[in-house]
This record gives sequence, structure tokens and C-alpha cells, in this order.
Amino acid sequence: MNNAFVAKHFGKVIDLGTCLVGQNLNVLCLRGFAGLHHLAAISDADVFDQELNPRGTQRDIKKAHARECLAYAQQALEDEPEDYPRFFPEVLLNIRTMNVVEIYDPEDPSRLLDINSYSPVDDVPDRVGIRILLKDYEWPKTLKAPHVSRVDGNHRLYGTDEYLNHLAKEETDWSEDEFAQVSFCLLVGLKEIDEARLFGDINGKHEGMETAHLVGLEFRTKEVDEMKYDQNLRPNWLAHELSAPGRAFHNVVFMGGSKAGVKEALGSVPPIKINSLKSTVAMQLQSSKTVEAAYRDDPEMLLEILNNYWSAVSETFPEAWTDKKNFILLQAIGLGGFAKFGGYLIDRAFEDNALSKDDFKSYLAPVSKKMELKRTDFEGIAGAGGQSHVTKQLIDACEDLAVKAEKAKKALGKKPDINSALGR
Repeated sequence: MNNAFVAKHFGKVIDLGTCLVGQNLNVLCLRGFAGLHHLAAISDADVFDQELNPRGTQRDIKKAHARECLAYAQQALEDEPEDYPRFFPEVLLNIRTMNVVEIYDPEDPSRLLDINSYSPVDDVPDRVGIRILLKDYEWPKTLKAPHVSRVDGNHRLYGTDEYLNHLAKEETDWSEDEFAQVSFCLLVGLKEIDEARLFGDINGKHEGMETAHLVGLEFRTKEVDEMKYDQNLRPNWLAHELSAPGRAFHNVVFMGGSKAGVKEALGSVPPIKINSLKSTVAMQLQSSKTVEAAYRDDPEMLLEILNNYWSAVSETFPEAWTDKKNFILLQAIGLGGFAKFGGYLIDRAFEDNALSKDDFKSYLAPVSKKMELKRTDFEGIAGAGGQSHVTKQLIDACEDLAVKAEKAKKALGKKPDINSALGR
């Protein structure tokens, strides 16, 4: 769509009519019915993209599924309900920009009401009217920071977006009767962080929801200290921190959502998903009884040790770190194997008071001489058993006397303090 098309066919205001006011769990919401074209025109998805829209909420669109949704809905205009009843779950929208909405008294449309989804339901009438003002809208849409956000139902509306764009491009006349009516639920003024939490709550239990996107939502909607000090949340915090600029997994991790921005920035989608790295970190901490216990109350120290270890891994096996197809390191058996091995190794390094990146590279040096990590060397190896197989090979290679020779070059005599051990 473009501004001229919208002005011609929708005018300056889209009136959604009278809505029922009620409470859903602990938030006030407005429920009504409208044409798909009206709901599509006033709303948009705030698509998460780690490069282009890192504050976004919505997952990436599956266009084929969206088109199937539109075809299903539009067929309802032809089918009798007795022959083929068709039904959409209600579309859930959140008005983020309050100056695009007028909530009015249906008995007196000139009387405006000041309510939002945090208002006590007993303080508002049981019915209100909704007008969406289009003067501050711009088309084409940007897929970020919309005035009215699609909390749930983007796939039900995206096909209509495409069809309206087609009508605008072809300058084709159309009738409102071409669009099916659906029910909607409107949240008013819900804060973005609360909307993100709600999106995760609604979609987190659905089969097929992208786990990476959920992991990212959890990270962005929790307090930092809660993430750092809650043992169940800490692997997620560590995974995101390890993916930050200057750390071991920077530019190696895909955060979910849209792939467009990261493809443009890096040339391809990163090989590891954030949920896989979260699982890898959790596995390594479980395998590291000593260090995990010693620094349970010092997450920053744990982060530094893990970063030193994985930085040493990436520098010791540079080819495997950049070629997931032909090497196992960034595949499931490799990440899992190096995580379990890493737990063993950081405990051993802790006892030696040798936790810097260079210390870990010394431990890994004989491993790299024995193991190339080529996928062809691990044919038929997969799953948890494959991870254990890789772990055993890594530990066996690390036990080589060459490790002691490498370590002997670095230090003789008394052990350094912890700051020296970390290479500070």
C-alpha cells in the first residue's frame, strides 16, 4: 500500500465500531469484529531482527502459511456455515501509540474516554467505540515500531497485507465485501516489555514455535541480575554474553526472528542458534562441578572463564570454527562434545591455576595434532551418544604427555594468583 491508496480507500479514520469492554485475567481489553482489510491496514508486526530491529517482538513470517490463512478466510465468503464452518481465533492487537486512537462513548461519539489496559475494569463502561486515526501513519510499512502491534495473528493478517499491496500496485477497484469479518481483541497502551512477555506466554506453548526466538525473548524481558544469579536462567545470560562483540561467539550465533538483517550484515545466517548455545553452556556447567561450585555466586568470573575456553577452541581449530558443513565443531555432536570436555578441562585448569586463553590453548595444542574434527572422521556418529564419543576422544587426546610439555614451557614453581591465571 501507499499513502494515496490508503487516503482514497480508507480516508482519514478507520472506525472499528462498538467493542465490548472486559477483563482477561488481569488486563483490560476491548473485543469486537472487523474486516480483515481494516485490521491489516491499522496494524503491523514488530519483527525481531538482530541487526535491523533488535527491540522487535514478532517472529519471522512464513509467507506460504500466511497465504494459506488468507485463502482459508476468504473461502468463508463462499461456504455456507452448515456446509463448512470456518473460524479464526481472534486477532490480538496492542495500541502502542495512544495518539492514533480515540476511544469514545457509543451513545455520544464526541465524548472521548481515557482508558488503557492497566485501568480497573470497574471504572470504565461495558461498551466503547474505537476510532483509529491515520494521519500519523506511513505506507509502505516498515515492519518495526508500529503504532498498533500484532501480538498474535500476524499470519492471519499478512496475506491481506499482500493483497492490499497488490490492489494498490495494480490500481484495481475493490469492494469491502471482498474481505471476511473476524473477531479481534484490542489491548490499549500495553508497554512494549509487557507485550513481549505476553507474546512469549502465548506462543511459547505452541508446537513449532522457534526456540531461538523464545530464548531471546526470555533474555530481553528478564532483569539482568535475575538472569545472572538464577541458576536456571544463567545459561541464557551466559550464551547471550558470549555472543556479544569481542567475545568468543560473536557473529557465530543466530538469535531467531528475521534472517534478512544478519544475512545482509554477515553474508549468511550464523551457524549456531542461540538456544543451541544456551544448551551448550548449560551442559558445560553441569560437567564442571568444581568451577561451577566455586563461582556460583560470581557469574562474571564464570563468563570470563568460559569465554577464555571457547576463544581458545576457536583459535586452535580455526577452519572447523568457520565450516560447519565439513567439520563437527559447530554441529550438535561437536558443541556437545566440546561442552562436556570443556567442563572437565576448566576444572583441571582451575586446579592448575591456569585459566587464561593461552593456558587453554596449551591444553588444546596436543588435541589439535590428533583430531582434525572432519565430519568424514565421524560418520554415523550422532545424538547424545555421539557427543559422549567426541568427549572421550578429546579427553584421551588431552591426556597426552605433550600437554605437560606445553605447560612446562609456561611456568615452573609457585602457582600464580587467580588474576594471573585468567591472563589479566
